[in-house]
Amino acid sequence: MEDLVTVENVKLIAETDKALGVGLGEEAIRVEIWLPKSQIDRQTMKKKGDVGEVDIPRWLAEKNNLEYEDGDVATRFSS
Repeated sequence: MEDLVTVENVKLIAETDKALGVGLGEEAIRVEIWLPKSQIDRQTMKKKGDVGEVDIPRWLAEKNNLEYEDGDVATRFSS
């Protein structure tokens, strides 16, 4: 299984068939990063304007300089 991390406080700004355009923090008003849907394991945002979290591969978080919660995502959410 891929090494997943959780990025918190992500605001859904835009969405296409293939990617989520997100901003960082509740006050975000523009897309700062596009996350490919194919790389998102889990997301809590349901509609534009929602703030939540996403589980993505560690390499993608690091490539985009995103702060993330470290640890085993599978373990944290299996209970």
